[in-house]
Amino acid sequence: MRYAMQEEAIIGEASRPSEEYDMMSIILVNLGDPVAHEENDALRLLSVLLSTEMQPQEKKQVLADGFAIPMTQEMEEEARIMCNLSDGIEMRGIEKGKTEMVLEMLRAKQPLELIVQFSRFSKEKIAEIGKQNGIPLAE
Repeated sequence: MRYAMQEEAIIGEASRPSEEYDMMSIILVNLGDPVAHEENDALRLLSVLLSTEMQPQEKKQVLADGFAIPMTQEMEEEARIMCNLSDGIEMRGIEKGKTEMVLEMLRAKQPLELIVQFSRFSKEKIAEIGKQNGIPLAE
């Protein structure tokens, strides 16, 4: 799929040739399963590199065997950083979702023990979340 910019005059009637403003294209690539891209090496490579399902050691093996790309120490470090970054993003998302759940349970005046059980947050953390959002703990 490919997208491109197009001119739209909001005020006035000025017009420019598309070469002057359409200098960027957006291309969406649906990667999915690396095995599904056997016929296209570029898509298969991207799928392997960006896979959240493959372990780093497995990626390293596929890159070496399937693409003849040896993992240098520098490349290995960059891959490790990239994996840690995606793990960090995932953990922040999970934390945010749990915090939203705690807020909803506090608003619904659920017992503190129940909130602890479902969120696995400490009582102190739950109290702090409530305090930051102006929601008192249920008595």
